[in-house]
Amino acid sequence: DYRRLNFRIRKPDIRNMRLRFALRQVIVLTPCLVLSYLWQTNNIYWLVISVFFMMIPFTEHTMQRVRQRVFGTMAGIVLCFIFFTIFPDFGSRVVIMTVANFMIYAADGYGPTVAFITCSALALQSIDSNVPIVLAQRLIYTLLGGGIALLSNRYIFPVRMQKQMQYLFELLRSLREQLTQIGARTTPGDDSRRHQVDQLIIKSYLLSTRAEDLQDSLPELQKISGFEDARKRHMGFLASYLAQYMA
Repeated sequence: DYRRLNFRIRKPDIRNMRLRFALRQVIVLTPCLVLSYLWQTNNIYWLVISVFFMMIPFTEHTMQRVRQRVFGTMAGIVLCFIFFTIFPDFGSRVVIMTVANFMIYAADGYGPTVAFITCSALALQSIDSNVPIVLAQRLIYTLLGGGIALLSNRYIFPVRMQKQMQYLFELLRSLREQLTQIGARTTPGDDSRRHQVDQLIIKSYLLSTRAEDLQDSLPELQKISGFEDARKRHMGFLASYLAQYMA
């Protein structure tokens, strides 16, 4: 019965990417949410949204994400200023918002997507407000959110790809050791041993896949040397272990 497989038997590890990212979000977003609740200025929630979408797990990708969101927001603001000046009535704003919503799903890349999201958000938000002020607020909150995201991703539980790769290698080594320790004495019962082996094999596969994705996402000059050899050794161990286990 594979419903008995258990994948959460380890204690929380501060080196784990998901735990570090979750802690960073709590530490950074909570004050932003409290600030937006207490300081109920118009559109202050844009700051929280900007921080949330620019706070990505890996430190190395933060600058690219911030740059794309800032430039996309600036492009959207320029488009809004042009369209709102030419078409100031409510009906035209609804049309602009509708077209922008369609373009969000047709855009290629994060920057253009942000530009159309900006147009959609501002189309109705600025109906009863001063258009230049609303556009300026959008830009200011985006810039502030970018600064907060850059600082937090760098100094608050940062996740660096090479260190995360080393951590995954340690987990894979630990799984190999656990597999070699499974026996009739340590894990009595054929059914219990089979489920324990299945659990470790599946966890090993998931971790290997995550390590490969990290390796592929690194720039060519920053790729982990010897990664392919380490992966082949690990897969060779699993193949040898399963051959002996199934014999």
